[in-house]
Amino acid sequence: PPNDNVVEIKGVLNAVPFVASKDTNNGLILIGGVSSHYSWDSQAIIDQITKIAEYDKEASWVLTTSRRTPEDFIQLLLDCIPFDNMTVVQFEDTDQDWMMEQFSRAGQIWVTPDSVSMVYESLSSGAEVRVFSMDTLHPRSQSRIGKGLNDLIEQSYISTFEQWNADPSSTVLTKQFNESDRVAKIVMEQLS
Repeated sequence: PPNDNVVEIKGVLNAVPFVASKDTNNGLILIGGVSSHYSWDSQAIIDQITKIAEYDKEASWVLTTSRRTPEDFIQLLLDCIPFDNMTVVQFEDTDQDWMMEQFSRAGQIWVTPDSVSMVYESLSSGAEVRVFSMDTLHPRSQSRIGKGLNDLIEQSYISTFEQWNADPSSTVLTKQFNESDRVAKIVMEQLS
């Protein structure tokens, strides 16, 4: 509950630095996987990726997976994606430095909503952030994760695949989102 010694945060604290005015032709796609909050459908995600990549052929895309990404996803993806503007890098071929470089470069990031940390890291980077469409296993209003995602959508921090699909030329206004710095400043003020 709110208290003088409690700092409420939005999402997950992380070390991704905010970089303003990035090139939206540098795209990053972050794929999570099976979770207790969302129903995973590899083909549905691939269909959305295909539609995005077909629309935005000018962009140079980097796609990476996570430990939770099902094995069938990569093979299906490699069979379906006919684009030379997409590089697929599996999570075991990445490290923290590689991810930080991707976050600093990417002007637009698509992320599966099952990974709360990837959503908030993407937001912290200063990119336009959109989430793929995935069916929830519980009503969004009852899930802490779903409620947090709904808040981000309602406050226009991120947009959904459905919103993008209705108007692919639309942009997401990037907002300064750096909860780690904000919380650190509050803590330092309290200590001084």
